Amino acid sequence: MRYAAVLAALLSCAAFAVQEQAPARRDLNKATVAALDSVKRLTPATARAIVARRDSLGAFTSWVQVDSTKGVGPVVLANLQATFAIVPKGVK
Repeated sequence: MRYAAVLAALLSCAAFAVQEQAPARRDLNKATVAALDSVKRLTPATARAIVARRDSLGAFTSWVQVDSTKGVGPVVLANLQATFAIVPKGVK
């Protein structure tokens, strides 16, 4: 019984630590070229292509749209997903 209590305490501490370390992701639909340029392995040309694609669509609604942008491959997409979120229009 005591083992279960200790385990529960450790798990709650671990969950709290993970929450504290996870940075908030920014909205990809509001990102500037400069903000995108800070993403690891993303070139300035790809950052401009992402913004141009977003502008032509009005806003991204899925990661598939981002993935189909020239210059975005699996590694860049994963890095974008770690840094940004796609927030639907009208949601703050």
